[in-house]
Amino acid sequence: MGEPTMNAAPAPVKLPRKKLSFRESIDLPLVVIVFTLFAFGLLMVYSASWQFARGQGNSEFLTVIRQFGFGLLGGVVALVLTFIDYHRYRRWLVPVMVGTLILLLSVILFGKESEFGARRSLFAGSIQPSELAKLVIIIYLSFWLYGKREVLDQWTFGLIPMMLIVGSTAGLILTQPDVSAAATVILLGGVLFFIAGGKLKQLLVVVVVSAVLGFLIVQVNANAMTRLTDYWNGLQNPENASDHVKWSLDAIINGGVFGVGIGRSTTKFIGLPVAPTDSIFA
Repeated sequence: MGEPTMNAAPAPVKLPRKKLSFRESIDLPLVVIVFTLFAFGLLMVYSASWQFARGQGNSEFLTVIRQFGFGLLGGVVALVLTFIDYHRYRRWLVPVMVGTLILLLSVILFGKESEFGARRSLFAGSIQPSELAKLVIIIYLSFWLYGKREVLDQWTFGLIPMMLIVGSTAGLILTQPDVSAAATVILLGGVLFFIAGGKLKQLLVVVVVSAVLGFLIVQVNANAMTRLTDYWNGLQNPENASDHVKWSLDAIINGGVFGVGIGRSTTKFIGLPVAPTDSIFA
């Protein structure tokens, strides 16, 4: 009798993807939700900004028209992107990430300090790289974590490199200073790492390291210390809260959850320095 032979397992058959029509590729409920939120946002922007725009000698519709233009541009870009296979984005990830870091560094080197002491934008406030960084870090880490999915449990190939990516981005933002945006980037990194399959002990390390760094930052960063002190004082006694919190509380007291009505708000008249960006309660 001959020696037994083993047949190799047949190679998996890769079925061709069904090409969806444009209508089938669109998530209609999501589109409706996005447009509803966009319309509601424009209404809120107008309600909060008309007096601010008029006070600067501009049309009361200036801010809302500008926001509508940005929204329209974003919609066109989103429409174009639906025709592009997202796998092709991979080749552009590193240049885009590096470009974002360069923009963040440019803010520190060349950004003009605003009247409130922060340096967060370029070209007279037209570009705020920290907002771009939030989107880029999501896309970049999503692809990066997928590529590292087999070695995420290895500290030297998974967690530590990711912490360097997130830390460098958040650090540049914090230098502006923009504490809330830096914290958002760190939170996004932790959430994405968890979704990608990071181990619990690794996540605990991230939490501990973030807490220690946060404590140190508060000790050396006057802006962070002020924000934390105002928040803590406000919890103990609303009378000791920051002015922004007081104005927001005043608006809630007067209008409740749903407000006093479109066009009837008064908080924006009595102290909010930049009402269109400060609070929806304006």
